[in-house]
This record gives sequence, structure tokens and C-alpha cells, in this order.
Amino acid sequence: MDALRKQATKFREQVAKQQQFVIFLNVLVTQAVIKQFSSSGYESSDVVVIDEVEMQRHQQLEKLYRATRSGKDFQKEIVKAAETFTAIGYKHIETGTKLSEDCCKYGAENNSENILAKAASVYGDARKHVEKEHEELNRLLSTQVLDPLRQMINGAPLEDARHLAQRYSRMRQEAEALLWGTGRYLTLPFPFSFGVLNATDCHSSAILSDYVNTTIFILLNMWKKFGILDLGGCSQKTATGEEKCQYRDTLGRTLNNYEREEIARRKIRVRESQTAEHVSKLHAAEAKMQELKANMAVLGKEASAALAAVEAQQQRLTFQRLVAMVEGEKTFHLRVAAILGEIEAEMVSDRQKKESAPPVTISENGSEKTMYFLAEATHPFSAESEKELSFSKGDFVVVRKVNPSGWSEGECNGRAGWFPSAYVEKRQRIPSSNSASEVF
Repeated sequence: MDALRKQATKFREQVAKQQQFVIFLNVLVTQAVIKQFSSSGYESSDVVVIDEVEMQRHQQLEKLYRATRSGKDFQKEIVKAAETFTAIGYKHIETGTKLSEDCCKYGAENNSENILAKAASVYGDARKHVEKEHEELNRLLSTQVLDPLRQMINGAPLEDARHLAQRYSRMRQEAEALLWGTGRYLTLPFPFSFGVLNATDCHSSAILSDYVNTTIFILLNMWKKFGILDLGGCSQKTATGEEKCQYRDTLGRTLNNYEREEIARRKIRVRESQTAEHVSKLHAAEAKMQELKANMAVLGKEASAALAAVEAQQQRLTFQRLVAMVEGEKTFHLRVAAILGEIEAEMVSDRQKKESAPPVTISENGSEKTMYFLAEATHPFSAESEKELSFSKGDFVVVRKVNPSGWSEGECNGRAGWFPSAYVEKRQRIPSSNSASEVF
């Protein structure tokens, strides 16, 4: 009785472990299905369907497919940014045009001699040119950046190349499904290996029922197909720790033993039920596989060439549009800086002239006597208005009045006017009753 109880307890524990194992595989397959439905259109798989050449072709297509998708997403980001720049530019033009009109209106309604009114008029006129440069920048962004990128994003070459890759992916999935399906009629082992080192004998799968056997077989095929977990290379610690690695080793040994037992069981079943139906199905599957192999070779080359051409075009066009955008922004800022520099110089010059302009001459009472003196020009001076006096270096000037603002009034060579006081040096004082002609 004790032996029976121990055997029953051991049997229950083994069944519980197998049930937990099946639940674990169901969770993994569920994750795989979710991953498959959320994929980008080209299935990633590490299963060798035909040979290594086809596997390399598949990996190349997967890489090109991801590269073109990444390039397309980057182009969309550039288009989005350029559209934002354009929208901001139109708003800037609207605001700048309104400011230009207000400045010109203020300058026209106020005295032209007012320094603020004149500066407002100058700025209003210059603002119009600035907004024209904004319009030119928006036009460049639209024609040189937005239109070419939109055309390529929505263009036929990209979509056609990606459709070819998707067709190849579907054809490869069909070949892979056919490969798994023929396992019911072939006496060969499964087309995969878990590759776990130091596997020990384990007979736990022998106690499973037929239902559990079938379920695990289906789940194993789906598991390997979707590439959920790689059970190889667990002889060292992984990032998740030593315990998980040991668990994966144990799981791998169990799966290896189950695989060997399942192969043996299928061999026996095939030998016992070797019928014409099985042979015909096998021949049909082999013919279908040969047809798929030929079609995949042609379609794979065509899809690879198309995707490679599209990727090169994406790289070249996107780079050119980036350069065009940089050059356009640079030209815009340089022109705006030149316009603003000119109006700044003009406004500052007007302010300086206003602050240092010669004072208005006030008529003096005839009874008052003004002391004149003779001065020699130490620097040449050129008059900029009728009120100013021009002279050359070395000329003698009769100075009539010196103003605290730094300007003096005098006469030279028969002409009278104002000049900077610092441009002359005093030489001799003469009576106010003498005329300039007597001095010379």
C-alpha cells in the first residue's frame, strides 16, 4: 500500500508539472500571436525553410524592409517640421505686415522732422522687405522640401517594393507551414534543434495523455515558428540570473527528450499505416515545396533589388532636401540681417545728426559787440547742408560764435556757416568792428 501511495503521489506530481508546462507554453504562444498581429508587414523568422542562401535572402529583405520603413518615418518627421515652419512663417508674415502698415501710418501722420516718426517710416518700409523674405522662405520649403518628400512617401516605387517584400514573406510563411505540415507524413525529425548541452535522460513525457501529447506538439511547432524563446547558450549566467538559466536548461532537456520520443512514436505510426494516401500527400507536398522554392528565388531577387533601390533613393533625396532646407534658412537669415543692418545704420545716423545738428542762429542786438577771432583749420571739413561751412586743412577761418554743443559759426573764403569747433585752432583775436575782408 505504501508503495502504491508513493507511486500515486509521484504520478500526481508529474501530471501537475506537465500541466504547468502546458500552461506556460500557452502563455508564450499567446504572446507570439499578439506580436505577429502587431508586426509591420514582414515576418521575422529564424527558421531555415529551404537552405542557407534563402535564409540570407530573408534576412537581407528584413533588413531592407526595416531600413525603408525607418527612412519613411524620418521623412514624415521632416515634412511635419517643415509644415510647422511654414505655418509659423505665414503667421509671422501676417503680424509683420500689420506692424509695417502701422509704422508707415505713424510716420505719415506725424511731423517728418520728428526723429521717431522718421524712424517708424524707415522701419515700416524695411519690414515689407523682411516679410517678402519670409514668403520666399515659405515658397522654398514648399517646393524644395515638402513636395519632393511627400511625393516619395506616397510614391509608387516605395509601396511596390514593400508589397514585393510582403509577398515574399507570405510565400515564405506558406513554405514554412508546408514544412511543418509534412512532419505528419515524414519519418524525419523536426526541422529544428534546441541545442542544449549536457541533456540528461528524462521520461516525464511518457506519462502524458494523448491530448497533452498533441497539444504540446502543436505548441512546440508554433513556439519555434514565432521564435519566442531561444533555449540554447544557457551554460553561462544571463542578465536574468543563474536560476532562470538553470530553469531553461531543465526545460530544454525535457523538450529534447519529448522530441526524441515523439519522433520514435511517429516513425512507428508511419510504418504501421504506410498507405497510398500518405504517399500521395507526401509527393504533393514535395511538388508544392519545389514550386514555392522556385517562386521564392525569383521574387526574393526582385524584392531585394527594388528595396535596395528605394533605400538608396531615400537616403539621397532626404539628404538633398535637408541641405536645401539649411541653405534656404541660411539665405533667409543673411538677407534679413542685411536689411535690418541697413535700417539700423540709417536710424542711428538720423539720431546722431539730430543730436549734433548746428543750433539755429539767433539774430543779435546791434548794440551788442561780439568778439571775433582768427582760427586755422587743423582738419578738413565738408559741409553736408547749406548751413554748414566747408574748408580745407590750413585755411584760416574767422570765428564769429562758439556754441557749447561743439559747433562754431564762422566765415572762410567768402562763405559763412557752421563747422565743428574741434576742427580749428585759435590764432588771433580781432575787434568786432573789423570785417572778414580786413583780416585777410
